Amino acid sequence: MPATCPPADSLRHRRPKNAAAAAGIGSQPPPTVRRRWAAWTAAAAVVVLAVVGLLVWRPWSDPELVSRAFGVVPYRADIPADWRSFPDPDGEVPSVVFGPEDFQGVRVDDPSSLAAGADLAANEPERLVSLYVDTAVGLDEESPEDLAGQIVSGLPAGSALEPTGTMQMGDDEAVVLGGRLRLSDDQDLQLYGAVVREEVYLLCVAPTSLFDDWEDTFKRVIASVEPTS
Repeated sequence: MPATCPPADSLRHRRPKNAAAAAGIGSQPPPTVRRRWAAWTAAAAVVVLAVVGLLVWRPWSDPELVSRAFGVVPYRADIPADWRSFPDPDGEVPSVVFGPEDFQGVRVDDPSSLAAGADLAANEPERLVSLYVDTAVGLDEESPEDLAGQIVSGLPAGSALEPTGTMQMGDDEAVVLGGRLRLSDDQDLQLYGAVVREEVYLLCVAPTSLFDDWEDTFKRVIASVEPTS
């Protein structure tokens, strides 16, 4: 997850079906990308209201996984049993986040939210651990490298996402992705996921301090993804 992105005219961005592509990193991200990452955190405001008395998931406890349907796409995966779902089915890009009860997301287009995310990564990293899923609308580049470039063009400067291989999801070939989302000079979110073009896009997310604890679980989650029909 390169540290910088090529200029907009040398990178084919992810293009929403009903909007022209915008500039890349260094200017406003494409509307679909911006809304995708905003959707990743839309549930956060609701979650904050329910923080008191809720459990925090500990990654070193070897989490029990249970099969859960994503809802926004016809796929399912094995997910930690005590994670909640925070769906946003009505967004421009329908999405859902699975995470602990006190999950708190980060808006990548909001500097104050990035700063708050960096503080959480340093002091309450468990609250950022999550699985993001959406419908992969507009993710249609043929090359795995261009596919990763479409996504990273909407992330903060210093972020990176690269293809690391492929895997089967039902009858489709998925591109496996790995990288980071830059929160601040000294805090990143590590990313691991997969995408089937125009079908399903998934990212497992954890602060760098917890990623090693979660990596095996994330790999089990992504390896378990399958169509529901």
